Amino acid sequence: MTEQEIQVEIIRYFGQRRDCRIFRMNTGAVKIEGRYVKYGVPGQPDLFLFANNWFCGIEIKAPGGYQSKQQKAFEAMLKGYGHGYVVAHSLKEAISYIECVCGKIGQHLCEEKI
Repeated sequence: MTEQEIQVEIIRYFGQRRDCRIFRMNTGAVKIEGRYVKYGVPGQPDLFLFANNWFCGIEIKAPGGYQSKQQKAFEAMLKGYGHGYVVAHSLKEAISYIECVCGKIGQHLCEEKI
């Protein structure tokens, strides 16, 4: 499964819920009138999830994928502020971390084998 396919699954799952909000924010650069304009924050995760006064960054990786140094630094910063961060290789990994490990939103799937 590609990163994009995993991302779509995660957005669909958490996007249908009423106890959290999830969104995607791109990073990169675009050329405008001969100049490059950068947007986003280097190392930021692919997805952001908010629930119950809590924030979680979700970095999506295909099997075998790994974080860059900037992504690891962003993870450390979020966790240092008491928020969550997960490197998800699948929807099940994202659910497991957010619902079961952190317990920040509904835990209805924690009893199942994830």
